[in-house]
Amino acid sequence: MVAKNKIFLALFSAAAILASGVSSAQTVLTYTSDNSVDTWDPIFPAAADANWPTTVCTTVPSIGLNANWVNSHKASAFGTSIHPWQGAQSFSAPWINAWSNITSQGPGGHNWTKYSTEVSGTGSFVLNLLADNCSWIYLDGTLVGFQDAYSTHPAPSYPVAMNGTHTLEFIIFDGGGSAGGMYRLETNTGTVFEDTDGDGLTDPEEVLYSTDPLNPDTDGDGVSDGDEVAQGTDPTVFDGDSDGDGLTDLQEVLYNTDPLNPDTDGDGVSDGDEVALGTDPTVFDGDSDGDGLTDDVDACVNSILSTTVSINGVDSGVANTTNAMGCNIADLLDSACSGDFKNHGQFVSCVTHAATELRKAGILNNSERSAIVKAAAKSDKSGKSGKSEKSGKSDKSGKSKKSGKSK
Repeated sequence: MVAKNKIFLALFSAAAILASGVSSAQTVLTYTSDNSVDTWDPIFPAAADANWPTTVCTTVPSIGLNANWVNSHKASAFGTSIHPWQGAQSFSAPWINAWSNITSQGPGGHNWTKYSTEVSGTGSFVLNLLADNCSWIYLDGTLVGFQDAYSTHPAPSYPVAMNGTHTLEFIIFDGGGSAGGMYRLETNTGTVFEDTDGDGLTDPEEVLYSTDPLNPDTDGDGVSDGDEVAQGTDPTVFDGDSDGDGLTDLQEVLYNTDPLNPDTDGDGVSDGDEVALGTDPTVFDGDSDGDGLTDDVDACVNSILSTTVSINGVDSGVANTTNAMGCNIADLLDSACSGDFKNHGQFVSCVTHAATELRKAGILNNSERSAIVKAAAKSDKSGKSGKSEKSGKSDKSGKSKKSGKSK
C-alpha cells in the first residue's frame, strides 16, 4: 500500500507539473488574421504603375489609414495554404482578403485594402506580416511593421510592445495576380532582434525609420538614431537645432531637454539661454517677482516690490533696497514680523528689534532705522482680535474699565 501511495503521489506530482505547463502555455497571446477582422471595399488607383515596387512600396503609403474607406464588412478568410507563399514562412495564419476570392482587381490588378481589429496584452510581442505584394501594420496609428515588394521569402518580423488594448490596422497594396495577406501577433517567448550598430533601434526597426542598420547616426548630426526616435526628431535628416533654442539636438540629449520645445521647463527662458546662464533648463526657475533674479537663485521669490519701505500702509520714506540674494528691506521686515501679535506694542517691538538687527548688519543706518520704527508706531497693526490696545476691552470681572457707572 505504501508503495502504491508513493506511485500515486509521483503520478499526481507529474500531472500537476504538466498541468502547470499547459497553463503557462495558455498565457501566450496570439492574434492572427481571420474572418473576424474588419475590412472595407478596395480603393483603386487611377491607373497601373509599372514601377510600383519602388514608387508605391515605401514606408509611407500613398493610401493611408484615413483614406476614404467605405462599406465596412468582415474579411474573407481562406485558410493557411491557399497562397503559394504561405508554406515558405516560419509562421502560420489564415490568408484574408476584402472580397470573396484572392484574384486581383483594379487597373493592372492594382488595389489597396485595409483591415482592422482590436488586440490586448502587456509586454513584448512578435509581429509577422506577409501580403501580395506589400503591406503596412499600425498599432494605434503608429507604424510597427512594413513589408516591401521583395521581402516575401521569408516575410519580415518586428518587435512590438503593448500595454493594454490597442487598435491593429493592416494596409495592403496589391500589384496584380493574387490579392490579400496575413499577419500573426504573438507574445515574444524568446525571439531576439539584433541591433547591429548598437544605436538603440533593432535592425527591423531601422527599416521602419528608413535608417541605416550599420550606422548608429544615419544623418550624421551627432545624435544616435535611437536617441532621435526617442526624442521625436527625424533620424534621417541632419537637423542640428530642431527647435531653434540655441542647443543642437545632441546637446538637448546631453541636457535631457526636449529638442522640439525651446523652453523645456516652461519658465520663459529658452533652454539655450539657461545653459548659457548656468541654470537648469529642465527645472522651472522663472522670475516670479520680476526682480531680475530667477527663482532658483532668488531667496525671496515673491518680493515686496515697493520703492520705499511701508509698514502696514505707513510709508517710512526709507529706500527699499535689494540684496544680492534677491531679498529687500521690506521682505526682511515682513519675514521677521508677520503673523499675529497680542497687541500693537508687541508688533512695534518686533519691528524695532528687526530694524536694529538690519542696522547692525550695515543694511540700515541710524536714521533709516528710526524712520522705520516711527512708521511701525503709526501703523494700525493689531493683535489676534483685530483691535488696538486701547479698544475698551473688559476686565476680569466682565465689566468695562470705563463703563460709565457711578461709584
